[in-house]
Amino acid sequence: MAVVPFPDPVLDTWAPDVWSGAELPADRVRALAVGAWWAHSWNAPHDVLPLGARAEAVGVLEQWWGVAAPADAHTTTRQLLSGMHAPLYTVVNPLVGNALKLQIAAGNIAAEHRLFLRDYAAFSGHDCLPYYEGWLRANQDGQLSGLPFGRRTDEIVAFDLVRAAFMARACRTAEYFDDDAAWQYLLRGLELARQHYRNWGQLSRAYLTGYAFWKASQDLSGLRAGVLERRQGVVRLHTVPTSPWRRYSLLP
Repeated sequence: MAVVPFPDPVLDTWAPDVWSGAELPADRVRALAVGAWWAHSWNAPHDVLPLGARAEAVGVLEQWWGVAAPADAHTTTRQLLSGMHAPLYTVVNPLVGNALKLQIAAGNIAAEHRLFLRDYAAFSGHDCLPYYEGWLRANQDGQLSGLPFGRRTDEIVAFDLVRAAFMARACRTAEYFDDDAAWQYLLRGLELARQHYRNWGQLSRAYLTGYAFWKASQDLSGLRAGVLERRQGVVRLHTVPTSPWRRYSLLP
């Protein structure tokens, strides 16, 4: 199909929507659409599994994910689907909210939270402390003020699911998965997305909140720019008529 630019000077700087014309069942297109932001990032079609060149996928997976073999690929994708960062947010976000509400985050409350998180790490194996410190600072320093994802969501399952969709496609592109394995993971991600969200708007807000949460633990200085970049892609997915989010609702 021909690609028609959307008449917006900012949104048109993003890669146009690409469709191969493949005939897929609607739910398979929806499963791919969970990770549609990544399709834009890779200028990949919304209706086929591969994202691009195999060599590029192999390099990205190894450099950014530590995935260099099929076993790594399956392990990481399963972790994302079962919850990689969403469980950390469930622990950290209420603590940060409590510290901010009492406005004594630099004092006793934050100290108590840190002791609790160290104990939590000891018995759970999940080190939440870097995420607590980053999320607390991001909120204290005003890094999140005015960011256009609306109020912070109570959960960020979408952040893991969007990346799981990318992982399934990237690992198929790298030939770590065959088609059947990739579709199994993608359709499981769609099933989980429907359990948590009624529409793409809810999913995208949780994704942006999750990205901000993760980014605050890694690079606080780049948080705002990273969120705004992803928000532009999300706005385009909500707005442009050729977007998979405009063509297909999350729920059937």
